Amino acid sequence: MSTVDVLFEESWNKEAKLEYTQMESLLKGKITEHRGPQKTHNFQLFTPTVAKTSKARHAEVEISAQDATLIPATVGLIYEAQMIDDWDAAQNSFDYRNVITKNVTAAVWKKYDDKIITALAASTSGETTLPTGNTFNYAAASKMAEVLDTQDVPMGDRFGLISAPAMRQLQNDSVYINNFHFKNEVVKTGIARDVAGFDLIKTNRLGNGAAGNTERRCYFWHKDAVGMHIAQDFKIKIDWVPTRQGYLFTASMLVGTVIIDNKGVQYCDVANAN
Repeated sequence: MSTVDVLFEESWNKEAKLEYTQMESLLKGKITEHRGPQKTHNFQLFTPTVAKTSKARHAEVEISAQDATLIPATVGLIYEAQMIDDWDAAQNSFDYRNVITKNVTAAVWKKYDDKIITALAASTSGETTLPTGNTFNYAAASKMAEVLDTQDVPMGDRFGLISAPAMRQLQNDSVYINNFHFKNEVVKTGIARDVAGFDLIKTNRLGNGAAGNTERRCYFWHKDAVGMHIAQDFKIKIDWVPTRQGYLFTASMLVGTVIIDNKGVQYCDVANAN
């Protein structure tokens, strides 16, 4: 395998990085990230303590024992590789290289999201029953916020990952619409911001609920409750393969996801109808 010209590779990398910023993960930045070259990183879950309210005159300050549980996140490989046939590219009127770049980049970031969804699905919290059956409306979002409230989960940096039917149900809720929560941004980006304290993100990558494929499991969490260890961030590699008369284009990441605090991750099942 021959060496690709450095300037050419740098130029292509810039193109791929541009695609990466335009097609980035839905969930990147919505969880706690740690970067480092090690295979396993230990996140820490600190045990809450109770502040003291009194001290006798001249007595020593009472020191609380601080305990922290180690939550290991071990990285796994995500990669996608495709060939860009030089002779095929010469016979096509579209930008062959750009299409492959988009395809590979999107595949890696979708798998990145899948890893986070898999971690969310492994949380130990029980299902929350919604106020109106398995319908996701403003009252349902408020209920999920209340569940986090009762677990003393901080108010800021709360996110929800909901199905397309759940987002449609929310947009059809007159309470949500009439109270001016609705914005066209929901249609353009698939994100409904500040709904009962959540930024709600629409996806079609959620698994089935308890009733099977008639519903989808939707997740609500605080950013600090979910950890992503990144040993190698998104990376592009380009090699010329003489025996194939083409370029081998590979995008990869080394990441591992884990639930740091199960109290900060809650879920409900939402029907695919209504």
